[in-house]
Amino acid sequence: MKRHLPGMLFVFALLLLAGVCVLNYYPLLKLNGVRIVGTERITTDELGLAAGDNLFAVDTKGVIDTLLAFPFVAAAAARFDLQGNLIITVTEKEPVCYLYDGGLYGLSCQGELLPLEDNGSGSLPVIRGVRLRNSEVYQTVRHTGLNAALKLVNLMGRRSPNTLAKTSEIMVTNEGLELILEPGTVVAKLGWGEYQDKIDMLELVLSDNQNPALALDLRFKRMAILEKRFSNREVKHGV
Repeated sequence: MKRHLPGMLFVFALLLLAGVCVLNYYPLLKLNGVRIVGTERITTDELGLAAGDNLFAVDTKGVIDTLLAFPFVAAAAARFDLQGNLIITVTEKEPVCYLYDGGLYGLSCQGELLPLEDNGSGSLPVIRGVRLRNSEVYQTVRHTGLNAALKLVNLMGRRSPNTLAKTSEIMVTNEGLELILEPGTVVAKLGWGEYQDKIDMLELVLSDNQNPALALDLRFKRMAILEKRFSNREVKHGV
């Protein structure tokens, strides 16, 4: 048995060498193409990929790491299809609302400041009343009032999307948060905390008013106090 060991090792080395040659030169093991889904801001050249590359030399983890290094990318995935194409899926960061502080910024659900070109929608509510110390984009903002407003936006997005869609502004004041809803001009003082109960109360009040023009105080537990009903003239010219 020992006499045949060198010969067996030699045969094994030849087979291994042949396998390497097949992996490198057999056309069916070449990358057929690259398709990027979810963004138009990244090219295959930036990822160092091209049709004809060896499939086994493509480092999908490295590709994902490269994608995540782009500041506007929230998530990324890569997979091969049966035709030898690399399918790359990119999810860009999107604002859930805007923040106005002398300039207009997008704000992600994580509280990250985004430039306006990052998939913004004109129907998103605008947060006002917050003064930023640092307005550098792609940085997470730490501000008590802003965090409360963002918490409210995220909550409404999950539980009360119709009311969120009608919300034009969220004001951060010393007394808490205020909502301004359109159409009809509804101003609702929410104060701090217990936002879901207050939104439920707001929706109950609005369900009984088909075209409301109201100023409501919802800061008190399970109560909606009517502070004012706006006239048509006030609604027309702004409250």
